[in-house]
Amino acid sequence: MLQHLLQTTLEKAPNRQLIDFYDRQYSADELEKASLKLVSRFKLAGLESIDRVAMLLPNCPEAVQVYLACFKGGFVVVPLDYRHRAPQIRYALNHSGADVLIVHHDRVAELESEGCLVGLSHVVIVGGEPETDSHQSFEDFVSKGSAADFQGEYYDDDLCVMIYTSGTTSRPKGVTLTRIFH
Repeated sequence: MLQHLLQTTLEKAPNRQLIDFYDRQYSADELEKASLKLVSRFKLAGLESIDRVAMLLPNCPEAVQVYLACFKGGFVVVPLDYRHRAPQIRYALNHSGADVLIVHHDRVAELESEGCLVGLSHVVIVGGEPETDSHQSFEDFVSKGSAADFQGEYYDDDLCVMIYTSGTTSRPKGVTLTRIFH
């Protein structure tokens, strides 16, 4: 199941490099520990199983960490299309019921000016420092977690991912996926 996505690599080659991003490499072991810290931090923030974690990020290691943490913690990851504008993002955030938004620094000003961040419990900024006290940097947010192993109870039909369609003919639809893809 998805919470064991790295298991085989961790058992056979934990130091194997899985990501190379701007001359920074991430091993399976590093990704595992980072994702466990993020699960811990989400739990400390009050998230429970099937709570929504929205993510508005370009391709980056933090996006991989968010996916892995959501799979391990039983949270529903809501990946938002980075090309979408504020009205589409606001709709998806409201419709999905996300409590947390992990967002790239470059998108924060636009989302704030359009009122998209209102009602979120946590806004976590990747790639820069927050400009308000109500937001946290990804590094600061994660640093408050611990890398203790997390044992959750998972069911095949648990909601795991909510992806929004482009909405070309009407409002975007939230397409849901469960832990086991048939």
